[in-house]
Amino acid sequence: MKFIAEYRKRRKEQARAFAKLKSASMVIHPFSVFFAALAIALLGWVLLNRPPSKEVRKDAPVLEAFMFNVGHGYSMLFVTPEGKSILVDAGPPVPSTPEKAADFCLMVGKDVWRSVIKEELSRRGIKAVDMLILTSPSENFCGGALSLLEDAFPVKQVLASGVYFPGPRFITYRKLIEQAGKSGLFKKVSAGDVIHSEKDMVVQVLSPLIDYSGFENFDNNASLILRFVYGNTAVLYAGNAGLAALDHTAAYKDLQSNVLVLPNFCSAQTFSLSFMETVSPSIALVSSGLGNKDEYPNSKILAFFDMMHIKYFRTDAGGGIRLFSDGKTIKAAKE
Repeated sequence: MKFIAEYRKRRKEQARAFAKLKSASMVIHPFSVFFAALAIALLGWVLLNRPPSKEVRKDAPVLEAFMFNVGHGYSMLFVTPEGKSILVDAGPPVPSTPEKAADFCLMVGKDVWRSVIKEELSRRGIKAVDMLILTSPSENFCGGALSLLEDAFPVKQVLASGVYFPGPRFITYRKLIEQAGKSGLFKKVSAGDVIHSEKDMVVQVLSPLIDYSGFENFDNNASLILRFVYGNTAVLYAGNAGLAALDHTAAYKDLQSNVLVLPNFCSAQTFSLSFMETVSPSIALVSSGLGNKDEYPNSKILAFFDMMHIKYFRTDAGGGIRLFSDGKTIKAAKE
């Protein structure tokens, strides 16, 4: 119970802080109350812990990653130093109505699997996905996997949590898990699992740490948080994680990572100070759809990144984003 009480206390404190950001006194300088004290401490921490700026060695085995521009959704491809392909999420499904198209910031009939993800795999000569990881039951994350499976593209393994997500909103996710199970491809994963390992590299599952069925935003908090570690570099994929899961993970896990894939389209509702401080990224990746109705990413969070000298990249503003790591240094670049 102490675990939950600590979360609730922190949540109230953050809610009061964000309420101050909305007040008239914060319009001219939104950080005067919320970020002033934190900025001094974090800035020094980031500068002291940031790895030296060096070029990625061209002769070294490289971990590559590519964040796709899939509208208002998430999908990211990792190619390991040994050449294994790991696809994390698959973006939204094909929008069949103008309302769905607006939700996903895509044209009606746009198939992100065939027109975006599959093209990148083909360009790389990838003829099979070694691992498809579905981190969230939200259609923005898993919907594109329907086209992948219908297209009969070879997938060797489908990983997801064993959490059951009830209700009509998650029919697509349940259908995918059922189909993968019938094909003998499904593997259940949970916090603490190392789901892939090779020389100098591991892929870890960090969350969910507890059963979030009694929590607000259950589907967000029960989503997977992943960490890709190669040598002295790391990429933390927060995906669709909710505030409770972020705070809990920050309290109980080693999160320090060079790159953070921002959770939930970089929304204020899932901005955890403790999580950001623990991860201490030098690069942040933001996946969101151009012109989305929620106006993500949150402008105050982006301004916070500027203030903290955290370089960020946005799919809605610049398209796809590439990462390269030689195990010592990691670099990001626009497509």
